[in-house]
Amino acid sequence: MGIPGLTNVIKNSAPESMETHNISYLKGKRAAIDMSLVTYQCLISLRFKSGGFTDNDGNTTSHLYGIFNRFTEYLRLGIIPIGVFDGKPPDAKKNTIASRNKDATESKEKIKLLKEGPQTLEIKQKILDLEKKSVRMTWQQGEDLKTLLAHMGIKTYQANGEAEAACVWLVKHDKADTIMTEDMDTLVYGAPELIRRNVYRGSPPDEIVVFKLDKILEGLELTMDQFVDMCLLCGSDYTSSIPRIGSRTAHTNLVKYKTLAKTLEILRAKPNAASIPTDVEYKIAKDIFTVENNDLIYNDQLESDTNEPNIVELKSYLLSKNFNEKRVNTAIKKAYKL
Repeated sequence: MGIPGLTNVIKNSAPESMETHNISYLKGKRAAIDMSLVTYQCLISLRFKSGGFTDNDGNTTSHLYGIFNRFTEYLRLGIIPIGVFDGKPPDAKKNTIASRNKDATESKEKIKLLKEGPQTLEIKQKILDLEKKSVRMTWQQGEDLKTLLAHMGIKTYQANGEAEAACVWLVKHDKADTIMTEDMDTLVYGAPELIRRNVYRGSPPDEIVVFKLDKILEGLELTMDQFVDMCLLCGSDYTSSIPRIGSRTAHTNLVKYKTLAKTLEILRAKPNAASIPTDVEYKIAKDIFTVENNDLIYNDQLESDTNEPNIVELKSYLLSKNFNEKRVNTAIKKAYKL
């Protein structure tokens, strides 16, 4: 979910914190990448563009196609991708996960019913929207990608918790230079810089948006602590949102009242106070975002910052997954300058 409305409040109140660049901006940089989100994008886009890819046994390989093509392009451009995989989520996220799983199950059931009827354009669009909600990255797909990236010589980390938090840890400990993700709550973890694709209509496909945390705080006129409080008011994966409190209202309240405690005191004096999360829930959520956990990255993964590619094993692995050999050879030659 990220932080609802965070991009809009930044765009409106701190536009100078958003820089538009060509992806070549990342040349020579080590970019930590949240693998769950980028894999989801690949599974969705390839399913709808081509119907998806499978191996000879009928197993989905769209995640491998998407990541191989995207990451070989990064390598060709001189970008150094680092894959970061989610670990066990915090207990505070159980409700969010349960809600997402329920939505996925219900979406699959609705899709089945819709496919039994006439396939009008309206029905096809409804199916498309529902399928986006039903797609989930599986454990096996994660293992497939770790194998692929190891053969490609791309460093990976298995986080002991949320991948976004681990990405920020890597940057703060000089294991990465920046973070590429669509999840805006990475900024709440303290990412100095966040890279997103420019998804606005008409934007070039190789254009990115760079969010600068220091400029966000300056534009919003908030300290980092107040920024975290504002985001908690908006709602997060760990706390529910408050009715009629959107991102702009949350920002206005933090500027006016300075602290989350004072803001909650004011809000709880109004109707619908029962829908506001408890102080304990907010404290747990804030600790998740702000308390640095050195166990986010396992020590044995820090022994080496780089991996060496194994082109022979890479080609063998991809061909075993029913990849086109000619396209594999072309992509490898461009990526590794062979």
